[in-house]
Amino acid sequence: MTRDVTMAMSGARVAGLGLCVLFFLSLPSTLRAAGTGEVPGEPPEVTVFAAASTADVVQEVANAFTSDTGVSVRISTAGSGTLAQQLRQGADADVYVSASRRWTVFVTDQGLVRERAVLFGNRLVVVVPTGSPLQPFDLATGAPLPERVAGRIAMGDPSHVPAGRYGREALESFGWYGELTDRILATADVRAALRLVELGEVDAGIVYATDAIASSRVTVVAEFPTTAHDPIEYHRVLLTNASPSGERFYRALGSDDAQDVYRRAGFSVGRE
Repeated sequence: MTRDVTMAMSGARVAGLGLCVLFFLSLPSTLRAAGTGEVPGEPPEVTVFAAASTADVVQEVANAFTSDTGVSVRISTAGSGTLAQQLRQGADADVYVSASRRWTVFVTDQGLVRERAVLFGNRLVVVVPTGSPLQPFDLATGAPLPERVAGRIAMGDPSHVPAGRYGREALESFGWYGELTDRILATADVRAALRLVELGEVDAGIVYATDAIASSRVTVVAEFPTTAHDPIEYHRVLLTNASPSGERFYRALGSDDAQDVYRRAGFSVGRE
């Protein structure tokens, strides 16, 4: 008898739990979202496509955004051209951070952009593995770069990586690109070029100044003059299908707090 009563009570509890679950699922989404930090009706996650060279700063801004709003941010990094092509092919994202005006214009021409703005700037440098015998030098004086660096040089692929395109423009401005073509190791993005230098797989690399600052395993030996290439200009882009949370993150990328993050990382903000 006792066993039957216990089983009956247990069954009642299970049934009651089931009714509670059904009741919760039947509530309007606005009530279910209450207390979660989400804006009612919005996806719980923002998707950001970010140029590889911005990975660290975008992640720092994203961490603060999640802390403030409760909305998580998923960041996918690659070369700006690779990301732009993925967007053209239908990849779903809320925000795109491009290291190139060219690729920003490309996604705009595809009808994928709701709003865009300049984010910050950067500089182009030559780095070598820490401990390399090559000492800092002025690119405009003394022996030319092809003579100073005897081995291979890593840089982003100029066909789709902005850092590589800037690097090619800079080398061409000095008349060195043709001489170095056979020794250039083109990479999928600028961070891949940096890693090759860090590992000592190449003798030098052409990367952004901010990449060099972020690494203790490379040393800057030269900086290209800004007149040697197109202006290095990053953009934040709000994509057409962005959610309200995606738009909030787009605004966060342009906030004063975010600009402090960029400055600390070595990017040039505003008129710097």
